[in-house]
Amino acid sequence: MPSFDYTSDFDHRVDAIHPNASSNLHMIAEIPIEKAHDILRQILEMGCMAQNMLNIESGRKAITKIPENWLLNNFPIVVSKYMFGEKEWQEWEFRRLAEMLEAHFPRVFEWLIYYAKSLDNPEVDEAICDFLK
Repeated sequence: MPSFDYTSDFDHRVDAIHPNASSNLHMIAEIPIEKAHDILRQILEMGCMAQNMLNIESGRKAITKIPENWLLNNFPIVVSKYMFGEKEWQEWEFRRLAEMLEAHFPRVFEWLIYYAKSLDNPEVDEAICDFLK
């Protein structure tokens, strides 16, 4: 029995939003902004809300292809609109987002820390401390 191809599934999801977007994430600024935000949302949901490690890794790999300046300007919009909606999942989502950003996007990571502190969630606060050690 063939195994499920998580990478291809992820690419298909992104490409359904905008043709060939999965292979052109470095050019996300050229995609209409609503679609670009939907693509970023897909990446974040896959990399942070999923529980399957292959999905999480697909999201992490994809985000590294997005230019940092575009991400810095658009990440706050998408995160504040679509992430951290359920208190019981906030700590999980924060940790996955922090893991996605910490090594590749220090300025976006700083914004995430600032935003996560505003969630007023002791579990998120503890996770923030873990990342700032």
